[in-house]
Amino acid sequence: MAAGKRKRRRSRQPLHYPLALEQAYGLALRPIVEACHRATMSIIIPALPTRLLIGPAIMDAKINLTAIGRAAVRHVVTQFSERSLKDMVRAKAGDVDEFQYRQLHRRLAKVNAVRDLTGGLLAPRESRKLIDNFVTENVDLITSIPEAHFTSVENKIKNAVAKGMRVEELADELEETYGVAESRAALIARDQTGKLYGQLNETRQSAVGITTYIWRTVADER
Repeated sequence: MAAGKRKRRRSRQPLHYPLALEQAYGLALRPIVEACHRATMSIIIPALPTRLLIGPAIMDAKINLTAIGRAAVRHVVTQFSERSLKDMVRAKAGDVDEFQYRQLHRRLAKVNAVRDLTGGLLAPRESRKLIDNFVTENVDLITSIPEAHFTSVENKIKNAVAKGMRVEELADELEETYGVAESRAALIARDQTGKLYGQLNETRQSAVGITTYIWRTVADER
């Protein structure tokens, strides 16, 4: 290679985090969160005795509670078929896929680097595999929301049993468990949206020979 003519290495293009897509995913999970809360109030609370007693009644309450909790989990899970969850998750993955592709394409166009890169940018085989993995992983995560919620409910009831708390008082505390399912859903939406976006970004930029990049966030804790 002649002196002064070094091969230029492409720098990866800075892209922005898809916050709106994360929020949309979180909203799509809201029906599951609400179903958990409804099951708590319509299945768990009515099944409890009028007063939670200490002493010998604690063991009976624990045994009954396990069965009631499982029934509540089944009640929530059966409202959302695996097919409907897969379709929803795949649609959200498709939104992330399209957003990432369009953003990267526009960014490269600004630096006149698109010319013959269209095929590489699409990276259809690699992106399809990432999306398939995303769907499988996310359906498993979503179906874990009721389990986590009712585990929290069970722990609160066990504490109430030990204290001899009245059901009326316990009902007020169980209202707070709504936040457990809500927080888990928000975590799934945030973590998984960012994960897929980052994977697609790295895959596509690597496919067209871009080796380094700058990650830009929405200026929050991400």
